[in-house]
Amino acid sequence: MVPFFLDPAECLKDFEQTRQWENYYDQFFAGHLIKQVHYEDLANNYEPIIQDIQTFLNVSPHPVKPQTYKQSSKHLSEMITNYDELKTKFKDTPWAEFFGDN
Repeated sequence: MVPFFLDPAECLKDFEQTRQWENYYDQFFAGHLIKQVHYEDLANNYEPIIQDIQTFLNVSPHPVKPQTYKQSSKHLSEMITNYDELKTKFKDTPWAEFFGDN
């Protein structure tokens, strides 16, 4: 994958839009049990997370294999040409978590 530039203003717009969707659906499903699944957890610990989801859904355990795979194993700092700029811009904001050094 070729490194690319992300416009900080577009990132902020996308972050805010995604947060609005999250808040909307949190309210929409407020009366229901919800199982939070984070991509990183699923990518790093697939089998136990899938088993946990199946248990939550009260379905019989069934082996499931992913049909898609992570496209790059590189850290975001290697893929985004202005990663340091973004990390600095979003420091001390709700979006800082996207620029952790993990």
